[in-house]
Amino acid sequence: MQTIDFEIPGSGPHSIQPLAALPAITDAVVIDATTQPGYAGTPLIELNGSSAGAGVSGLRMTVGGNTVTGLAINRFSTNGILLQTGGGNTIQGNFLGTNAAGTAAAPNAAAGIEVRTTGNTIGGAGAGQGNLISGN
Repeated sequence: MQTIDFEIPGSGPHSIQPLAALPAITDAVVIDATTQPGYAGTPLIELNGSSAGAGVSGLRMTVGGNTVTGLAINRFSTNGILLQTGGGNTIQGNFLGTNAAGTAAAPNAAAGIEVRTTGNTIGGAGAGQGNLISGN
Protein backbone atom coordinates (compact mmCIF):
# COMPACT_ATOMS: atom_id res chain seq x y z
CA MET A 1 0.00 0.00 0.00
CA GLN A 2 1.22 3.49 -0.83
CA THR A 3 1.18 6.36 1.68
CA ILE A 4 1.00 10.09 0.98
CA ASP A 5 2.33 12.17 3.86
CA PHE A 6 2.70 15.96 3.93
CA GLU A 7 5.56 18.22 4.93
CA ILE A 8 4.90 21.55 3.17
CA PRO A 9 7.11 24.34 4.57
CA GLY A 10 5.37 27.13 6.48
CA SER A 11 2.60 27.30 9.02
CA GLY A 12 -0.40 26.71 6.71
CA PRO A 13 -3.10 26.11 5.97
CA HIS A 14 -1.78 25.20 2.52
CA SER A 15 -4.11 25.10 -0.48
CA ILE A 16 -3.64 22.64 -3.33
CA GLN A 17 -5.72 23.82 -6.28
CA PRO A 18 -5.73 21.39 -9.23
CA LEU A 19 -6.39 22.85 -12.67
CA ALA A 20 -8.11 19.64 -13.88
CA ALA A 21 -9.51 16.43 -12.43
CA LEU A 22 -7.06 14.44 -10.36
CA PRO A 23 -6.51 10.89 -11.59
CA ALA A 24 -8.74 8.23 -10.06
CA ILE A 25 -7.24 6.32 -7.16
CA THR A 26 -6.80 2.81 -8.59
CA ASP A 27 -4.45 1.26 -6.00
CA ALA A 28 -5.08 1.33 -2.26
CA VAL A 29 -3.51 4.41 -0.67
CA VAL A 30 -3.31 6.16 2.67
CA ILE A 31 -3.60 9.94 2.33
CA ASP A 32 -2.64 11.28 5.75
CA ALA A 33 -2.69 15.07 6.05
CA THR A 34 -2.33 14.78 9.83
CA THR A 35 1.40 14.34 9.11
CA GLN A 36 1.67 18.02 8.13
CA PRO A 37 3.85 19.69 10.79
CA GLY A 38 1.70 21.75 13.14
CA TYR A 39 -1.45 19.67 12.67
CA ALA A 40 -3.51 19.83 15.87
CA GLY A 41 -6.97 18.56 14.87
CA THR A 42 -7.84 21.16 12.20
CA PRO A 43 -6.78 20.54 8.59
CA LEU A 44 -3.67 22.33 7.39
CA ILE A 45 -3.98 20.91 3.86
CA GLU A 46 -6.88 22.09 1.70
CA LEU A 47 -7.79 20.46 -1.61
CA ASN A 48 -9.60 23.31 -3.40
CA GLY A 49 -11.47 22.29 -6.57
CA SER A 50 -12.55 25.74 -7.74
CA SER A 51 -10.35 25.49 -10.87
CA ALA A 52 -10.66 21.74 -11.56
CA GLY A 53 -13.51 22.03 -14.10
CA ALA A 54 -17.04 20.73 -14.55
CA GLY A 55 -18.13 17.27 -13.42
CA VAL A 56 -15.11 16.75 -11.16
CA SER A 57 -14.93 15.06 -7.76
CA GLY A 58 -11.99 15.81 -5.50
CA LEU A 59 -10.88 12.27 -4.71
CA ARG A 60 -12.41 9.47 -6.81
CA MET A 61 -11.67 5.97 -5.56
CA THR A 62 -12.14 3.05 -7.93
CA VAL A 63 -10.58 0.51 -5.56
CA GLY A 64 -11.22 -0.27 -1.91
CA GLY A 65 -8.99 -0.21 1.13
CA ASN A 66 -8.13 3.51 1.09
CA THR A 67 -7.73 5.84 4.05
CA VAL A 68 -8.16 9.63 3.89
CA THR A 69 -7.41 11.62 7.04
CA GLY A 70 -7.01 15.29 7.93
CA LEU A 71 -7.86 17.08 4.67
CA ALA A 72 -10.18 19.99 3.92
CA ILE A 73 -11.83 19.18 0.56
CA ASN A 74 -13.98 21.88 -0.96
CA ARG A 75 -15.27 23.71 -4.05
CA PHE A 76 -15.41 20.73 -6.44
CA SER A 77 -18.11 20.73 -9.11
CA THR A 78 -19.51 17.39 -7.91
CA ASN A 79 -18.32 15.53 -4.78
CA GLY A 80 -15.50 16.09 -2.34
CA ILE A 81 -14.89 12.33 -2.17
CA LEU A 82 -16.46 9.65 -4.37
CA LEU A 83 -16.20 6.04 -3.17
CA GLN A 84 -17.06 4.54 -6.53
CA THR A 85 -16.09 0.85 -6.38
CA GLY A 86 -14.45 -1.41 -3.84
CA GLY A 87 -15.20 -1.16 -0.14
CA GLY A 88 -13.32 -1.04 3.10
CA ASN A 89 -12.38 2.63 2.87
CA THR A 90 -11.78 4.77 5.96
CA ILE A 91 -12.63 8.50 5.83
CA GLN A 92 -11.88 10.24 9.13
CA GLY A 93 -10.96 13.67 10.47
CA ASN A 94 -11.71 15.60 7.27
CA PHE A 95 -13.56 18.87 6.64
CA LEU A 96 -15.76 18.48 3.53
CA GLY A 97 -17.54 21.52 2.11
CA THR A 98 -15.99 24.06 4.48
CA ASN A 99 -12.89 26.19 4.59
CA ALA A 100 -9.82 24.68 6.28
CA ALA A 101 -10.79 26.20 9.61
CA GLY A 102 -14.29 24.73 9.43
CA THR A 103 -15.81 28.16 10.03
CA ALA A 104 -17.35 28.99 6.64
CA ALA A 105 -19.07 27.12 3.83
CA ALA A 106 -16.95 26.29 0.78
CA PRO A 107 -19.35 23.81 -0.82
CA ASN A 108 -18.76 20.93 -3.15
CA ALA A 109 -21.63 21.19 -5.65
CA ALA A 110 -23.08 17.73 -4.93
CA ALA A 111 -22.03 15.78 -1.82
CA GLY A 112 -19.22 15.92 0.68
CA ILE A 113 -18.90 12.14 0.32
CA GLU A 114 -20.83 10.05 -2.21
CA VAL A 115 -20.77 6.39 -1.24
CA ARG A 116 -21.52 3.71 -3.85
CA THR A 117 -19.79 0.86 -1.98
CA THR A 118 -20.27 -1.12 1.22
CA GLY A 119 -18.12 -1.82 4.24
CA ASN A 120 -16.67 1.67 4.64
CA THR A 121 -15.87 3.52 7.86
CA ILE A 122 -16.84 7.19 7.73
CA GLY A 123 -16.06 9.03 10.93
CA GLY A 124 -15.76 7.26 14.25
CA ALA A 125 -16.20 7.63 17.98
CA GLY A 126 -12.57 8.30 18.84
CA ALA A 127 -10.90 11.68 19.22
CA GLY A 128 -10.30 13.26 15.80
CA GLN A 129 -12.15 10.57 13.87
CA GLY A 130 -15.28 12.56 13.07
CA ASN A 131 -15.64 14.42 9.77
CA LEU A 132 -17.08 17.90 9.47
CA ILE A 133 -19.42 17.70 6.46
CA SER A 134 -21.33 20.91 5.74
CA GLY A 135 -22.23 23.37 3.03
CA ASN A 136 -22.53 20.83 0.19
